[in-house]
Amino acid sequence: MSIAEETKNKFTEKWNLNKIKNLTIEDYSSKGGKNRKDFTYDLEHNTPDIGSIRGGDSSKFKIYMYDKVPTKINILYDEKYAWHKSLGTNCTDAFQKVKNEIIKIIEFAIKKNFKEIENSTLFGDGIKWKIAFLYAEKGDLIDIFAKKALNELSSKNKIYEIQEELINNKPVNISIFDYSTKLWEKTKLNDKKDEIEVYEEKEEFENSEDIIMKFQPLNQILYGSPGTGKTYNTINKALEIIFEKENDRKTEYDFKVKDKDGNDIEPIEKTYNRILEINDEIKKRQHLKGLFEYFKDEQRGQIEFVTLHQSYGYEEFVEGIKAQTITDNENKIITYDIEAGIFKRLCEQAKSIKSEKKSIYDFDEKVNVWKISLGDSQNSEDDYLFNYCIENNKILLGFGNGLDFSDCVNRDSIAKKLDDNEKYSYPPTAINILKNKMKKDDIVLVSYGNRKLRAIAKIIGDYKYIDDDTLRTYVQSREVEWLLVPDEAFSFEKILKKQFSQMSIYDIKNNTKLDSLKNLLTQNDISEKENNKNYILIIDEINRGNISKIFGELITLIEPSKRIGADEEIRVKLPYSGDEFGVPQNLYIIGTMNTADRSIALMDTALRRRFHFEEMMPNPDLLKDENGNDLMVDKINIKSLLETVNKRIEYLYDRDHTIGHAYFMSLKDEKILDKKVELDNIFRNKIIPLLQEYFYDDWEKIQIVLGDHPEQFKKKSNLKEYLEYQFIQSKVITEEEILGFDHPDIENEAIEYKVNNIFVEIMYIKIYSNYPQIKQIIEEENKIDN
Repeated sequence: MSIAEETKNKFTEKWNLNKIKNLTIEDYSSKGGKNRKDFTYDLEHNTPDIGSIRGGDSSKFKIYMYDKVPTKINILYDEKYAWHKSLGTNCTDAFQKVKNEIIKIIEFAIKKNFKEIENSTLFGDGIKWKIAFLYAEKGDLIDIFAKKALNELSSKNKIYEIQEELINNKPVNISIFDYSTKLWEKTKLNDKKDEIEVYEEKEEFENSEDIIMKFQPLNQILYGSPGTGKTYNTINKALEIIFEKENDRKTEYDFKVKDKDGNDIEPIEKTYNRILEINDEIKKRQHLKGLFEYFKDEQRGQIEFVTLHQSYGYEEFVEGIKAQTITDNENKIITYDIEAGIFKRLCEQAKSIKSEKKSIYDFDEKVNVWKISLGDSQNSEDDYLFNYCIENNKILLGFGNGLDFSDCVNRDSIAKKLDDNEKYSYPPTAINILKNKMKKDDIVLVSYGNRKLRAIAKIIGDYKYIDDDTLRTYVQSREVEWLLVPDEAFSFEKILKKQFSQMSIYDIKNNTKLDSLKNLLTQNDISEKENNKNYILIIDEINRGNISKIFGELITLIEPSKRIGADEEIRVKLPYSGDEFGVPQNLYIIGTMNTADRSIALMDTALRRRFHFEEMMPNPDLLKDENGNDLMVDKINIKSLLETVNKRIEYLYDRDHTIGHAYFMSLKDEKILDKKVELDNIFRNKIIPLLQEYFYDDWEKIQIVLGDHPEQFKKKSNLKEYLEYQFIQSKVITEEEILGFDHPDIENEAIEYKVNNIFVEIMYIKIYSNYPQIKQIIEEENKIDN
């Protein structure tokens, strides 16, 4: 047995088909240099006697464990693995696709179905044909995988045809490995061991527009101590999710930017990629915030923001019954309506609309938009009316007692024919809308109850009376063209600001999200377009709410594997509305969590299991000036000050209660002229109260954090009196001094603490550097005197 044959057998014994079917992502790709024992390393490096597939980088294996953050435009990544974006946004799903493809290649090779391997497009030629060679029966394939070399050996174009021709020409008295070597020597390429195949994706794009997008989990929580920019960063995260698609990042958007005074101004850049290239950090942030608000606007509704609190519940988050007062003929009536919460509304927004019957509409914002009910949604017997309308391209109205109103030109003439003299009677108004107010090209929304929409049409014909007894009173009609008839009714929130009212027909344009309606009616493929749009729910202070109470039974549904369209999809029936509900795969949840309020260890286990947690710690490196130097306020180094304070807090308490850099970011604001006054305000009104809360008014520990403890002064300063240099001043007081007598059960002495009325520069400097000395004080006093 030759060495090459032994290598082949050794590989397939280790990585037999059963092992491949149970392959884990760690088995497929890992790290560790030459000590690696994974499939891809063995395939590339531990089969040296069989055709080489060296060249390119690990991305040729489509998913891999990375050392350095990937820099290719076609690669997504999480904290451990990177994968080709064509495999989807989820690491687990991406690996499953890769594994399934390898299994197919192996099974095709075993069955000698080499044509199907040719049709496999996931891997490059070198990888898929090397896998095929290793698992095929000896003698079925030669171990040359470079297309360039194979083209020199045959005039055929497809690799499986070349392989077949070369195998048929193999002499009987030579092994397949020796035969492959002789064939290789006939080519112009180098030694077989150095055969090179490069598997990089060949994509054409402008380098200036290439932005690497980090993979965003469907459910994630940004956690950290106060002031670390968690809420601030939700804007960046949300926009990364919105602009997951490369084409969207190059599209111009019509949004506004707020200037320093809060006025709306035109942006200097209108594409996401170009905004990220703005050098001025303040202007870049203004543009990102403007773009964020653009997608958060109710016309687009792709981003929602909510802050949880102790009294927040399922009714506000998912759905509940809400009492409303309405006036009817001067009488106030209380109604109880089922109202969707923010989570349900956004889920309904994110769902795709599947429709077979659809016409493309050249949207004109000048036309009017009307609502009409075609029968009673609660009465299944009325379904025939809707079906009749769809089949006959009409909309019908049931008012009018079966009369023909063709000769009526206004409401008065209609009321006269009906013998209806009531000034505010609705039937004449409804008929007048259908007969006279609706114009050709107007849009009609067909409701299904108050909360769903079942079809959209365009008026194309005049009023017509239908003489048909089977329609009962529904004989008033207009001819329409159906623009959209979905497979199932969808939520009003996709195109309306508020739900439908119970009136049968009325003008609804002011309640319509015209941008959303336009987007819906001008798409070539609704389902595909909707699935490509991502939606984000930002839940601020997620740990302040009772998660079990807020999510209820829906906590399971947010798992990636349980979402709509996943292999283990789950839908539930909601308790109030009875609607069947599921969570779409294009809805992302971003939570923020302040660890000073509650540690992750105390979080609801169900929540922790379903979310990806990303820690955000204080980042003093952000406290730099415009030249990249440490931020200074007079002689005070703000970066060093924060670093020292946090080291002491972590030592005395824990890292969850450190102080974030965001508290000091206002010191970079050019509008604030007196930075020292601003720093004093930060310390007096934010930092010291926060430390009081952290240490439960243990003033001695607060002194230690701020470098105010008497022992710190004794060790680092030669001052005898240092009260004026303490943020937290302290002095010993006696029992007799305060109480006026010596009580036997009370300590004779106590320490009195108070916050200094004046904060001077040296007080800040001493936190991280030198303490005030007698000589220094004398020199400074002399300067003042002179």
